Amino acid sequence: MSTINRLLLLDLSHLHGNPEQRRAFLTSLNEAARDVGFFYLTHHGIPETLQQQLQQQARAFFALPDEEKQHDDSRGFCLWHFWA
Repeated sequence: MSTINRLLLLDLSHLHGNPEQRRAFLTSLNEAARDVGFFYLTHHGIPETLQQQLQQQARAFFALPDEEKQHDDSRGFCLWHFWA
C-alpha cells in the first residue's frame, strides 16, 4: 500500500474537453477515488458563497456531540451511516 502525501487537483472542465483530456481526467478521478478517497475539484460551477455556506454548515454539524449527530433524523434517516 502506498503512502499518499497530497490530494489530487482535478479540473472538471477536462471531462468535457478533447478525448485526451477526458481520458486523463477520468484516470485521475479513478485513481484519487480508489487510492485516496478524496480530491480537490476545480471548475465545477458551484458559487463561492454556496461553498462557504456548506463549509459553515458542515463545521456546525461536526461540532455537535456525537450522540446528537447520530440521531439527527430531521431528514428522515440516521446520519450515522454517512459520517462514521
